[in-house]
Amino acid sequence: MPLSKKLRYFFGILMCFFAAILISDGEPQGFISGISFFLIALIIFPIFDSFCKLFNRRFTVTRKILLGIATFLLVPLGFNNDEFTYNQVYIFLIMEAVLWILMFTTNKKKYVDAENKQTLKLSNKKGFFYKMYNKVIDKRNKEVEMHIEDEESVKEIFANLDILTVHAIGMMLSELQEKSETIFNSDMPKANVTKLIMSFCSDIININNEFELNDVYTSDYYWNKFSKYCPSLEDYLKEKIMTSRRFQNKKLFESYYRKTLNIYFEEINTFSGIKFHKTIFQSTHDFGEDRLFQNDYSNYEYISVIKYIVDLMACCTCIAKMMFVEKIVRLLDENNEFYKIIANMRKEINNDDTISKKSRPIYDEFYKSSLGFIDDEILYNIAIAIISNKSSNKHFSKKIENLLNLNDDKYSNTQLHDKNMKEWLFEIAKNNKDLEINKLVIVKICRTIKDNDFYMLINCLSNTKSYINYYYSLLKHNNKLSDKERYLKGDFKKEKEELSGKYTLNNIVSGTQFELYLVNLFKDLGYKVKHNGKSGDQGADLIVKKGDYVYAIQAKYYTGKLSNSPVQEITGALKLYNANQGVVITNSEFTSGAEELAKANSVILIDGKDLKKLVDYTFDDEHEEDVLKKFDK
Repeated sequence: MPLSKKLRYFFGILMCFFAAILISDGEPQGFISGISFFLIALIIFPIFDSFCKLFNRRFTVTRKILLGIATFLLVPLGFNNDEFTYNQVYIFLIMEAVLWILMFTTNKKKYVDAENKQTLKLSNKKGFFYKMYNKVIDKRNKEVEMHIEDEESVKEIFANLDILTVHAIGMMLSELQEKSETIFNSDMPKANVTKLIMSFCSDIININNEFELNDVYTSDYYWNKFSKYCPSLEDYLKEKIMTSRRFQNKKLFESYYRKTLNIYFEEINTFSGIKFHKTIFQSTHDFGEDRLFQNDYSNYEYISVIKYIVDLMACCTCIAKMMFVEKIVRLLDENNEFYKIIANMRKEINNDDTISKKSRPIYDEFYKSSLGFIDDEILYNIAIAIISNKSSNKHFSKKIENLLNLNDDKYSNTQLHDKNMKEWLFEIAKNNKDLEINKLVIVKICRTIKDNDFYMLINCLSNTKSYINYYYSLLKHNNKLSDKERYLKGDFKKEKEELSGKYTLNNIVSGTQFELYLVNLFKDLGYKVKHNGKSGDQGADLIVKKGDYVYAIQAKYYTGKLSNSPVQEITGALKLYNANQGVVITNSEFTSGAEELAKANSVILIDGKDLKKLVDYTFDDEHEEDVLKKFDK
């Protein structure tokens, strides 16, 4: 037997000895003192720990000392008479009983704790008390084991979530974290988001259809979760409401507080559904906040805290719903008829909204049981998106795998993981500008969490948005750095290409568009331009003037070689427009006959190659020169 245990027995027996002497005196005063000594002896004895375990209350040494002092101090309290009566003895016993009950019920520390996975070993001692003790402890241990099994089920599904789902979770958690940082300072209370998510997911893991799903999420359900996992946040909110509304009556405040939050808790299912839809499909649907928060107290300072609480509960609901849908989808193998239908549609139709719309009547008629009797349109769309994504999922290319494997260690520390992620993003941003970064960030986070640590994974996913923003900030910095180096070298090729893009022919599909293209071009070259248009061009589409020299221009957007007809038309139009010279411009080429006729009549021909040269003159700082003369051969 350990020395500490021996000492406890020694002092316990000593206290019992004094208790026996005082009780044997037969007087009420001695009886009261003897009972107090006996109770203190009970606290000292190791058997007290067994009673605590039986009632599942872990007493610290400090709490035991406080209980002992309080027990002893009750002796003189209220008994100042020289002589004690047996009525006073009864009062004393009642007071002691109340004290001990209060000390047990207000103690929050537990021996057997499901959430913290704490269990107790069964006693190997015999006797009625230990038999009852083992029965109680065994029952509690089984509850812990069930909790652990549910948690492992959650982790298992979470580890195999579709990339679409994980990305949605990451973005929701990022938005939630941003809202939390906006509302609360570092010293303000925050919810235990990770445990809250685990609790939501554990509750939903064994649900197999939408009917059961709808029965779970009630106002009372959200109240229980909020009170259990956000106690400091609840106190903070109550304080905010009391400060803002200045309630004098506590009952009135409690009624108002409960009624206020009930308004929002009752709406969370609808709210989370819209948010779910928005997160996954990038819908532009409104969250319904305007409708939800239009009331007589929306201007009070605590409304931002309530919005955060609603968003928190909605986020947890969304994650749980996604896991529900994922679990249902995972039950469908590739030979399932409904899975085959969606996979076949995905091969031919690359649009999830269309697939959902076209497949829904078939699902309602023949396959409703395959997805857990889902009627909710949003949940159905999510299920289709996940099936569609799984059926078309391809492995990453070798290049992408190499990028993902950079700094590819596994971490169990959040700060080290965050440092690794930023170092990785810094490396890949150097030479990779067109990556599907959202997807890669999620994959990287999942790959670098040690042993599928659910709690760390949730914390790291909360940084998804900040990692994506960090990558784009690196790209901006690298672009500026590259531009600076080019400018120092006198390299402005990129800028010239951007300007030439202004005169691209890629978007031109008609003769009128080509004419307008030339109008803008000649204006930029410093010419005065008149556009005649088709209704009255009389052989000239454009009249351009530089100084006193006038050109009549025929514009031809053509696919083959241009014959001599446009040359004849522009020659006949010169006198009508008092033009000095005719010009024919095309995006293609001229026949040899056209070139001969143009030379004989001093008509300038500008084909596709010459048109590019004409565009290049727009880069000159000065546009005083008549550049058309350079094409007069």
